[in-house]
Amino acid sequence: MKLLTIGELERESGVSKRSLRHYDEIGLLIPSQRTDAGYRLYSREDLRRLHSILLYRSLGFGLEKIADILAVNPADSMISLREQLRLVTEHKQRLAAIEAKLQQLIDIGDHEMADLEVFGSFDPDNYQVEVLGKWGDTPQYQQARSRTRSYSSEDWKRVKAEQDENYGVLVELMRAGTAPEAPEAIRGVDRIREHINTYFYDCSPGGHAQLAEMYHSDERFGAFFESLEPGFTEYLCAAIRRRASGTPEQPS
Repeated sequence: MKLLTIGELERESGVSKRSLRHYDEIGLLIPSQRTDAGYRLYSREDLRRLHSILLYRSLGFGLEKIADILAVNPADSMISLREQLRLVTEHKQRLAAIEAKLQQLIDIGDHEMADLEVFGSFDPDNYQVEVLGKWGDTPQYQQARSRTRSYSSEDWKRVKAEQDENYGVLVELMRAGTAPEAPEAIRGVDRIREHINTYFYDCSPGGHAQLAEMYHSDERFGAFFESLEPGFTEYLCAAIRRRASGTPEQPS
């Protein structure tokens, strides 16, 4: 049976060489053989295992959990699948609530959508402004209110689209197994913080870390971030904290 090089496996599976190397490093997908020069060689059994990994990733499992599932017998893996089904069902319910809120706003047709927080409490950037308001007459709150008061519906759509793109970058890094302290994740956090700076208020890395503590402790934030990807709350907060601790940026 012909063994596949890492490049051939990349072409056949669509999984990048970088991810395949990471899977090898963490023991999730160790190639069956190596050449005398140390190059990875994958068997068809390795390819089948990779397909199982991709299936579980599509179901929302993290890499650590996938390793646990693949290491146990099928009966035990069914327990994990049932638990994931429960989580997916909960996420669907939260998304249905978001959909209902958006439809309500569309039906109302209110032109003052910015003042009503057009994306509802599920949008973390808008919600953090609400929280700042509850904290009192802070400079950040005043700055955010001053900026957002004049936003039109089109402005809010642009804000939301950029926010989705920024969080999407980090979600994809997480799915690929990129560590939250990796340079790519740090740059992703900087994009999110710059989004806050641009549309809401001046946010330093330290201030962003304070927001991360709120993201981590408030279940409403958790509901939003977990709807993007199970485990994303922890990943995002870890990356924000690492950025605030002074991790230097590295060139691309």
